[in-house]
Amino acid sequence: MKFKIRRARPEDAVRIRNCHSASIRGLCANDYSARQIAAWTNRKADSYRRAMAAGEAMYVAQAGDRIAGFSATVDGEIRAVYVHPRFGGLGIGKTLLRAVEKAAAKAGFVSAKLSSTLTAHSFYRALGYRTLRKTEVRFRDGTAVPCINMKKRLT
Repeated sequence: MKFKIRRARPEDAVRIRNCHSASIRGLCANDYSARQIAAWTNRKADSYRRAMAAGEAMYVAQAGDRIAGFSATVDGEIRAVYVHPRFGGLGIGKTLLRAVEKAAAKAGFVSAKLSSTLTAHSFYRALGYRTLRKTEVRFRDGTAVPCINMKKRLT
């Protein structure tokens, strides 16, 4: 299947949210509880629009008229790399990661940091990220989701 990477636009927000939720529900279910996944996927499309408006560089992988994945970065932090489960194994995640790494480097950052899901930890390690420490993200309802802080030199 062919896909192209492009900069996300505000009108993509609903499809990005749907892809994000499908990725979490489909790929992270073995590593996280139903409660954690519910808290994690409780995000409105407007939050993606606001992130773009605030300067977050967001990219989408478009396969035909579908959003197959997305990535985002701001201030040298990789905020997201998610692929819809239907499009796994096609290199979309790696290509989306390269897009945000390139954006971070272009913005003057010599390294990128991220908080990996437990699910994606080996993916990032295989692409040169080193593990810093285990941590957690807390959602508005107080639900804690374990993750792993990682870092990679870009230049």
